[in-house]
Amino acid sequence: MNRKFSYLLRISEKPKHVCFQVSVEQGLEVVVPKRFSISRVPSLVEKNSQWIERAFQKAKAFQGLIGQMADWQMPKEITSLALDLTWGVLTCRHDMKSVVVRETSPTTLVMRGATNDVDACQTALKEWLTDKAEERLSPWLKRISDEIGLSYSAVLIRQQQTR
Repeated sequence: MNRKFSYLLRISEKPKHVCFQVSVEQGLEVVVPKRFSISRVPSLVEKNSQWIERAFQKAKAFQGLIGQMADWQMPKEITSLALDLTWGVLTCRHDMKSVVVRETSPTTLVMRGATNDVDACQTALKEWLTDKAEERLSPWLKRISDEIGLSYSAVLIRQQQTR
Protein backbone atom coordinates (compact mmCIF):
# COMPACT_ATOMS: atom_id res chain seq x y z
CA MET A 1 0.00 0.00 0.00
CA ASN A 2 1.69 3.21 -1.13
CA ARG A 3 0.49 6.20 0.79
CA LYS A 4 1.84 9.70 1.22
CA PHE A 5 3.30 10.47 4.64
CA SER A 6 3.64 13.94 6.03
CA TYR A 7 6.91 14.32 7.89
CA LEU A 8 9.02 16.69 9.89
CA LEU A 9 12.48 17.23 8.42
CA ARG A 10 15.38 17.77 10.81
CA ILE A 11 18.88 18.60 9.58
CA SER A 12 21.59 17.55 12.02
CA GLU A 13 25.36 17.49 12.11
CA LYS A 14 25.52 14.19 14.01
CA PRO A 15 24.06 11.51 11.70
CA LYS A 16 26.02 10.07 8.81
CA HIS A 17 22.94 8.58 7.15
CA VAL A 18 19.26 9.43 6.74
CA CYS A 19 17.21 8.23 9.70
CA PHE A 20 13.45 7.74 9.96
CA GLN A 21 11.92 8.12 13.43
CA VAL A 22 8.28 7.12 13.90
CA SER A 23 6.06 7.73 16.91
CA VAL A 24 2.32 8.02 17.37
CA GLU A 25 2.66 11.38 19.13
CA GLN A 26 5.23 13.01 16.82
CA GLY A 27 4.47 11.25 13.54
CA LEU A 28 7.31 10.72 11.06
CA GLU A 29 10.54 12.62 11.54
CA VAL A 30 13.24 12.39 8.89
CA VAL A 31 16.71 13.24 10.18
CA VAL A 32 19.31 14.01 7.53
CA PRO A 33 23.02 14.87 7.69
CA LYS A 34 23.91 18.54 7.29
CA ARG A 35 25.21 18.27 3.72
CA PHE A 36 22.48 15.94 2.49
CA SER A 37 20.41 17.08 -0.50
CA ILE A 38 16.92 17.57 0.94
CA SER A 39 15.41 17.29 -2.53
CA ARG A 40 16.06 13.52 -2.23
CA VAL A 41 13.93 13.16 0.93
CA PRO A 42 10.47 12.74 -0.71
CA SER A 43 11.72 9.87 -2.88
CA LEU A 44 13.37 8.21 0.17
CA VAL A 45 10.10 8.47 2.10
CA GLU A 46 8.25 6.92 -0.85
CA LYS A 47 10.87 4.19 -1.25
CA ASN A 48 10.60 3.30 2.46
CA SER A 49 6.84 3.72 2.73
CA GLN A 50 6.22 0.05 3.56
CA TRP A 51 8.73 0.16 6.40
CA ILE A 52 7.22 3.44 7.66
CA GLU A 53 3.70 1.97 7.56
CA ARG A 54 4.84 -1.08 9.56
CA ALA A 55 6.64 1.19 12.05
CA PHE A 56 3.43 3.20 12.57
CA GLN A 57 1.46 -0.02 13.09
CA LYS A 58 4.00 -1.26 15.65
CA ALA A 59 3.97 2.11 17.44
CA LYS A 60 0.15 2.10 17.60
CA ALA A 61 0.10 -1.50 18.85
CA PHE A 62 2.70 -0.69 21.50
CA GLN A 63 0.79 2.39 22.57
CA GLY A 64 -2.32 0.22 22.89
CA LEU A 65 -0.41 -2.05 25.28
CA ILE A 66 0.94 0.72 27.49
CA GLY A 67 -1.89 3.24 27.08
CA GLN A 68 -1.72 6.94 26.40
CA MET A 69 1.25 8.80 27.82
CA ALA A 70 0.05 10.88 30.74
CA ASP A 71 0.85 14.55 30.96
CA TRP A 72 3.89 15.27 33.07
CA GLN A 73 3.10 15.78 36.71
CA MET A 74 5.27 17.06 39.50
CA PRO A 75 6.85 14.06 41.23
CA LYS A 76 6.08 13.59 44.91
CA GLU A 77 9.39 11.81 45.32
CA ILE A 78 12.68 11.58 43.41
CA THR A 79 14.96 8.57 43.72
CA SER A 80 18.50 8.40 42.37
CA LEU A 81 19.63 4.80 42.05
CA ALA A 82 23.20 5.87 41.26
CA LEU A 83 23.39 7.89 44.48
CA ASP A 84 21.14 5.56 46.51
CA LEU A 85 19.14 8.57 47.75
CA THR A 86 15.47 9.58 47.82
CA TRP A 87 13.95 13.04 48.32
CA GLY A 88 10.36 14.09 48.92
CA VAL A 89 9.33 17.03 46.70
CA LEU A 90 7.37 20.03 47.98
CA THR A 91 6.24 22.98 45.86
CA CYS A 92 5.79 26.64 46.68
CA ARG A 93 4.24 28.72 43.91
CA HIS A 94 5.49 32.30 43.46
CA ASP A 95 5.09 34.88 40.70
CA MET A 96 8.47 34.16 39.15
CA LYS A 97 9.27 33.10 35.60
CA SER A 98 11.66 30.35 36.65
CA VAL A 99 11.78 27.56 39.19
CA VAL A 100 14.44 27.15 41.87
CA VAL A 101 15.12 23.81 43.58
CA ARG A 102 16.55 23.81 47.10
CA GLU A 103 17.43 20.88 49.31
CA THR A 104 15.98 21.87 52.69
CA SER A 105 17.00 18.63 54.40
CA PRO A 106 18.83 15.45 53.32
CA THR A 107 15.46 13.97 52.29
CA THR A 108 13.41 17.01 51.16
CA LEU A 109 13.42 19.26 48.10
CA VAL A 110 11.43 22.47 47.81
CA MET A 111 10.63 23.87 44.37
CA ARG A 112 9.82 27.61 44.38
CA GLY A 113 8.60 29.73 41.52
CA ALA A 114 6.48 29.05 38.44
CA THR A 115 5.64 25.50 39.53
CA ASN A 116 2.74 25.39 37.05
CA ASP A 117 5.24 25.72 34.14
CA VAL A 118 6.13 22.14 33.16
CA ASP A 119 9.24 23.08 31.16
CA ALA A 120 10.61 25.29 33.94
CA CYS A 121 10.04 22.53 36.52
CA GLN A 122 11.69 19.86 34.38
CA THR A 123 14.66 22.11 33.61
CA ALA A 124 15.15 23.02 37.27
CA LEU A 125 14.95 19.38 38.40
CA LYS A 126 17.39 18.23 35.71
CA GLU A 127 19.88 20.94 36.66
CA TRP A 128 19.57 20.11 40.36
CA LEU A 129 20.02 16.37 39.73
CA THR A 130 23.03 17.03 37.50
CA ASP A 131 24.63 19.21 40.18
CA LYS A 132 23.86 16.63 42.88
CA ALA A 133 25.34 13.82 40.76
CA GLU A 134 28.50 15.81 40.11
CA GLU A 135 28.80 16.74 43.80
CA ARG A 136 28.54 13.08 44.87
CA LEU A 137 30.09 11.16 41.97
CA SER A 138 33.22 13.30 41.36
CA PRO A 139 34.78 12.59 44.78
CA TRP A 140 33.82 8.93 44.43
CA LEU A 141 35.55 8.74 41.03
CA LYS A 142 38.65 10.48 42.46
CA ARG A 143 38.83 8.01 45.36
CA ILE A 144 38.44 4.96 43.10
CA SER A 145 40.93 6.39 40.62
CA ASP A 146 43.52 6.85 43.36
CA GLU A 147 42.87 3.37 44.77
CA ILE A 148 43.39 1.54 41.48
CA GLY A 149 45.99 3.89 39.99
CA LEU A 150 44.06 4.92 36.86
CA SER A 151 43.72 8.57 35.95
CA TYR A 152 40.91 10.38 34.16
CA SER A 153 40.83 13.69 32.36
CA ALA A 154 37.33 14.98 33.10
CA VAL A 155 34.00 14.23 34.73
CA LEU A 156 30.93 14.89 32.60
CA ILE A 157 27.37 14.46 33.86
CA ARG A 158 24.88 14.66 31.00
CA GLN A 159 21.21 14.19 30.27
CA GLN A 160 21.72 11.46 27.67
CA GLN A 161 18.87 10.86 25.25
CA THR A 162 20.70 8.22 23.24
CA ARG A 163 23.75 6.09 23.79
